[in-house]
Amino acid sequence: MKRIVENKVYDPEKAELVESDSYSTPGDFHHTFQNLYITKKGTYFFHGGGGPLSEYAVSVGNNNTSGSENIWVPEEGVVITWLSKVNPGKALELFAEKFEEA
Repeated sequence: MKRIVENKVYDPEKAELVESDSYSTPGDFHHTFQNLYITKKGTYFFHGGGGPLSEYAVSVGNNNTSGSENIWVPEEGVVITWLSKVNPGKALELFAEKFEEA
């Protein structure tokens, strides 16, 4: 899957995977995944998806839902917050200047 956002192409196959997170197993209706990528030009983006009972569910009519996936470009603060929860060491490695000792 690739997506165009503000005339820029975001393609997970051409970007570097920074970190990934998932809930449950593929095939489970609640399954979700979120992958954080960085482009060659240094822009972070997410590729995420999930089953028909996940946050990625989309209506397909007649009170039915289906799983889906999406690509979106977050603000830097969202990337830092997400990465701090999923992999604090990686967050410190990539955004050291954003953190200070307590």
